[in-house]
Amino acid sequence: PGHMRLQRDVATLAQSFLLRGKPDEAVKMLSEAVQYDSNSVTLLGSLGVARQQAGDPQGAWKDLEHVLQIDSNNVPALVALSGVAIALGDAATANRTADRAMQLAPKLPQTFVAKANAELAATNSAGAITALRQALEVAPASGNLHFDIGNILLLNQNKPEEALAEYELAVAREPRLIPAHVRIAQIRLGQQRTNEALVAIRAARQFAPNDKTLESFEQAILSPPPPPGTTNTAQPTP
Repeated sequence: PGHMRLQRDVATLAQSFLLRGKPDEAVKMLSEAVQYDSNSVTLLGSLGVARQQAGDPQGAWKDLEHVLQIDSNNVPALVALSGVAIALGDAATANRTADRAMQLAPKLPQTFVAKANAELAATNSAGAITALRQALEVAPASGNLHFDIGNILLLNQNKPEEALAEYELAVAREPRLIPAHVRIAQIRLGQQRTNEALVAIRAARQFAPNDKTLESFEQAILSPPPPPGTTNTAQPTP
């Protein structure tokens, strides 16, 4: 038990490095730990994720394959391996691996998100949306899932009205989801509904009042550029 607890502690510390944007440090620490236990699925799985974030998908693949040789039903490794396959340009393996994860853990939203990413890699945006809607059945309170669906509708299918509905559901469930507020503002501007765009961007600024990008966006809404083809005909004061 003490040995297992130490492995979990190392993996947790590595995760803290990843959250702080320091994947190289996580890789270094986990690589050293694996030297003392080369068959630890906890350490190998964490190392695979860290290598992927550090820009080494080949190394990540090797670590995650090792995990699956030890435990072929390891769902976190399957989910991570699906993402690595996408990075390596292998959409077929990404889909197959995500399917296996979904079969093993049908109540885990991450498996459906992995499937959605794999479908996107295969340029199947409809399949990606289907997978994310399945994830919502498991995690109906997730604003991020609605946000992801909205992005596919907007960016892959050019359906701003349908995307808007998803973004509005996203902020209803997670009011602090600033990117969703920004998307709403962008769509409202495209519809020439300036007041509603302003409401959306100000809702975002409630949670990030010092964000310069949001501040600039608000100012752009308040002071739109002149219509194309118009010029300033005012004469300078002598």
